[in-house]
Amino acid sequence: MKKLLNFLLLLILVGALLFLAVKAKFIPNPLERGPVSDPTPQATLVSRDELRVAVAERPEKLLMSSLKRLLKVKNQQLELVDYNPDTVWLELAGGEIDLVIVPLGEAVKAQGRFKAGSFLFFTGLSTGLDQLLASPKAEQPKNVAVQHKASTDFLARQMLPEADVVSAESLKEVESWLKGGAVEAALVDTSANSPDLLKTFKVLKKTSPESPMPTVAVLSRQFADNASEKEYDKRREVLFAALDSWAGLVSYLDTQPELLKSTVNKEAEQAGINVDRLLADYTFLPPGKGRSMLLEAHRKDMLKQTLDLLVLAGVENLSAPDWDASVNLPTALDRGFEDRGDGTATTQPFPVATPEQSPTPVATPEVATTPTPTSTTAPPTNPGPSSFLPTHHRPGSSDMPTSWPEAEKLSAPGALTMHPAVSSKRVMVLTRDKYFMKGSEGPDLQLPTGSEPTTPPLSDGRQFYLGLENKIAAISNTGKEVWKVDVQGRPLGLQQLNQERLFYAVNEGDRGRLYCIDTVDGEILWENVLTSPPASGPVLGNGKTPLVIVADQEGQLQAWNATDGTWQWKTQLQDAAYITPAAGYGHLVIVEPQGTVRFFDLKEGKQIWDADLGTALGASPTLTSTGVLIPAKDTYLYHLSGTNGSIRWKQRLSHPMSEPAMVGGQTILQSDEGGKVHTLRIGDGSLVSSQTVANDGWVSRTIFHESTWATVDQAGNCWIFRN
Repeated sequence: MKKLLNFLLLLILVGALLFLAVKAKFIPNPLERGPVSDPTPQATLVSRDELRVAVAERPEKLLMSSLKRLLKVKNQQLELVDYNPDTVWLELAGGEIDLVIVPLGEAVKAQGRFKAGSFLFFTGLSTGLDQLLASPKAEQPKNVAVQHKASTDFLARQMLPEADVVSAESLKEVESWLKGGAVEAALVDTSANSPDLLKTFKVLKKTSPESPMPTVAVLSRQFADNASEKEYDKRREVLFAALDSWAGLVSYLDTQPELLKSTVNKEAEQAGINVDRLLADYTFLPPGKGRSMLLEAHRKDMLKQTLDLLVLAGVENLSAPDWDASVNLPTALDRGFEDRGDGTATTQPFPVATPEQSPTPVATPEVATTPTPTSTTAPPTNPGPSSFLPTHHRPGSSDMPTSWPEAEKLSAPGALTMHPAVSSKRVMVLTRDKYFMKGSEGPDLQLPTGSEPTTPPLSDGRQFYLGLENKIAAISNTGKEVWKVDVQGRPLGLQQLNQERLFYAVNEGDRGRLYCIDTVDGEILWENVLTSPPASGPVLGNGKTPLVIVADQEGQLQAWNATDGTWQWKTQLQDAAYITPAAGYGHLVIVEPQGTVRFFDLKEGKQIWDADLGTALGASPTLTSTGVLIPAKDTYLYHLSGTNGSIRWKQRLSHPMSEPAMVGGQTILQSDEGGKVHTLRIGDGSLVSSQTVANDGWVSRTIFHESTWATVDQAGNCWIFRN
């Protein structure tokens, strides 16, 4: 009995001690639940002094350049960054840029997809500046050219809803296409075009005071959400100073127009702009009035109507944002719009007209004889959001370089035998556990991948995409992970890329899976199960129905609709296609290691012909408009006829080849296993030049983005070239 009492006393004592320990927080209470942690990674706020602004090729760019000089006198740092339509919304959403100024249609198109930020105010109205010109003989123009960096695609679609919109790099190129007959119509900024253009071509439509086109300032999401934080103190003050100076410049229009002209004259001369014509056809808005007009447009549901017009015009992959949130002004920025221009409501109309089925000319000036093309200008191509470049083709129509500038070197010890990726700002190379990045500005980056790469890196010019063991991820130009998709296995990626969708075939061990992923936010748009693991990465082919094709390890070749993932056709091969196929020009090509080439119809997957080259093959093929390029181990590059597989020409190079031929314009770029890259003419295979990249050994295919290209050698060096 005594032992039992002692045991009970011991239990009571231990219980009392535990109770006191819990109350004193020496040990945690297992029944007390703490706050649930948010698994969503939080963006790290970066403090910097300068306000970074990107402006489309619109009149506001003129004012911003002058404003930058005015702020510099006040020791306020405003940095004008290059406006790249392909990357600007990702940079704004990521906080790399603070403010973007673009035509309303472009901002509406991007807002739902990128959720980049807050609409601050209308900065100006085109009241006659933008005119749609057409050839005098064109009754209903089939194509219309616009300047890519002016972001006037929406206006062109609205004015000519049934025409194809094609983008040029500059206004000068737009003019040359129109004069040379490559397009039947063009949307031009009349303050910067050639004076004789309006005399030669008829005006179909133009903006007007009754139907103007607004331009809007969009603040980055990070800035809008954190405007009151100390990390934004400097930038917030620069923004306030910029709004104040903007209001001052605009007020000169009414009070001292000659002073405004002299203020912007320097930038206008550099840009080739006629200031008198600009000021006659464009209305700049002070921040207060521009804010009021934006809110009035929202009240009348005109932002939604603009999105509806984009849908009617055939723009794909659009989504509607919360428009209330889009125009909501952060409280910390209220004073930025106080006393900075008339904030009263206005009855100024907005461009919400329903697209017409056939344009009616509003004016027909005296028309000269139709100009004779001064050059053999090829009609511009417009792939559109649902089409894809042929595999291993350089974007655009530029020929490959025949002479190479001095290279920049990015050392990546242990680099994998994979080609690099090139964005608008950086070049990326992969090793087994790291990615290395180098840009024209800023420090080189070296960051961990987290798992082993399973496929070469990709870039659409905006950011990078990595296929890693059990993961697919997007990486920004600053090295930050933008999003990730967890998968079960080893992803194999594309050989070519569309800016809106990624396609990865994942080896899951006993089967495979094909993913279609949104490039912006990593959303899985659709996925399909493969009964066998993929043998090689997917390829994209364009036709009436855009297709994604995968070859599996059981020798099945299957195609799905790239838009919605519906199954299209299946072909049984004799052997699995472990060398990645190629698509383009309505066809698909597969090569086998022992030397067989198989040529298929892309629409139905039927084999048209096969050919035996009698030599070992180790590189993916490349389709051309007349046939297919086959790099071989016997040191010959073959060009086979697309009609029957006969040899159109063959060119002997210095070493065997294991990388595909890259095509650009009328030239070919072919790397070999002896450290060289060769440039050849596509017509006859004649050798134009040879570039020694490494002393010896394998050299990857050359990857381009605009005027930058890069290649990796066997020693792990990445060589970067910039024109």
